[in-house]
Amino acid sequence: MSQKCVLVITDGIGFKPDSPYNAFFNAKKPTYDWLFKHIPYSLIHTYGESVGLPCGQMGNSEVGHMSIGSGRVLYQDLVRISLSIKNKELDSHPLLENLAKKSNNIHLLGLMSDGGVHSHIEHFLALAQIFADKQKQVFLHLITDGRDVLPTSAPTYLESVQNLCARSNGKIRIATICGRYYAMDRDRRWDRIQEAYMLLAFGKPASQLTPLEYIQHSYKDNITDEFIKPASFGFGGFDENDGLVMTNFRSDRAREIIQALEMRDLASLSILNDLSILLQCVNMMSDFHIRYYLRSKSPKIRSQR
Repeated sequence: MSQKCVLVITDGIGFKPDSPYNAFFNAKKPTYDWLFKHIPYSLIHTYGESVGLPCGQMGNSEVGHMSIGSGRVLYQDLVRISLSIKNKELDSHPLLENLAKKSNNIHLLGLMSDGGVHSHIEHFLALAQIFADKQKQVFLHLITDGRDVLPTSAPTYLESVQNLCARSNGKIRIATICGRYYAMDRDRRWDRIQEAYMLLAFGKPASQLTPLEYIQHSYKDNITDEFIKPASFGFGGFDENDGLVMTNFRSDRAREIIQALEMRDLASLSILNDLSILLQCVNMMSDFHIRYYLRSKSPKIRSQR
């Protein structure tokens, strides 16, 4: 009789032999304790280069699902985009060239952190520089994180953005800020998406504070990064023939705001302003008619004999 094997996946549990601050190690768990003592087992790495991510980068559910389903290491979109920037492939990418040629202004929308689950700030900053080098006016629409990173870490990332703006001679500027609670909903809470859309399309509501002052004022009201309310900074909304790039690469929390920006028929959402061109970095969903500049690479699975 062939020996059988069971693959047990326990979501959210990290293994470490011992630690005074290790909740799993110190928990009352007789079944797990018995299994670890009496049953042969092996541990696998679910982060970093073991699953196609940068060294030290934490894994996430999407990465885990892809690795389990394919049975091999796949380079994740985070790595592929970073490599395309490092190799300067995006500098002359036809879709980005076309966007710059046909758009009056360029808008970049993305999650402002290095959490690596939905986005990476390095991609955001690199794209801003690419379009500025093409002599385009670049408006940055920053989505504050506070979920995949520390809840009050936005000022750290904002500093990197402001340094880029300062070096651009006015070509790059911060247009809006809002928390991911509004711009990255995934459960059809269209009232939240409506607020994010009104901010992007029309620059409403406006703030008289600087971006840093606005974030710090939010903290004083006990509002952390994830929940920072939408605000614009000297920005009045999209102009005619403007183009926008969504820099997030994970689909689940980008889908709804893209639907709004794509002007799809959403009965629960009032959408009024239009964009000439909308790009996304990867193919979010097959039913979107939006071009993307990084093609997916599906693994080839050998059929069983």
